[in-house]
Amino acid sequence: MCIRDRYQRRVRGLCTLLQVNNMPPKKAAAPASKKAAAANKGGKKTTKKWSKGKSRDPLQNAVMFDQVTLDKLEKEVPKYKLITPSVISDRLKISVAVAGHGLVMLAKKGAIKLVSSSAKFKIYTRAIEA
Repeated sequence: MCIRDRYQRRVRGLCTLLQVNNMPPKKAAAPASKKAAAANKGGKKTTKKWSKGKSRDPLQNAVMFDQVTLDKLEKEVPKYKLITPSVISDRLKISVAVAGHGLVMLAKKGAIKLVSSSAKFKIYTRAIEA
């Protein structure tokens, strides 16, 4: 036990003996009038209503090739600069899986060229003839 701790204990003991209190006595709380209570309360805020959010109508994409979309795929798609299954799905209104199969078919024909391939995403571009 250091000297400072001994000193603090003695001071505390003396304060309790002498009943020294540095704090002023507590004042009794006066009952507030209704007007004062209303002024302190402030105006009532309306509760925030949550919005429903943006709703998206479900896509009605085709799940099989018909002759019209197959013709569009063979004529228009090889002219695009960037070709991905999602781009084709969006423009031709077909599912992404069907668009991916169509792009594989075009790549085998040589109409488009594979640029990058991963397990999830394939990127094609137009075949440039030199």
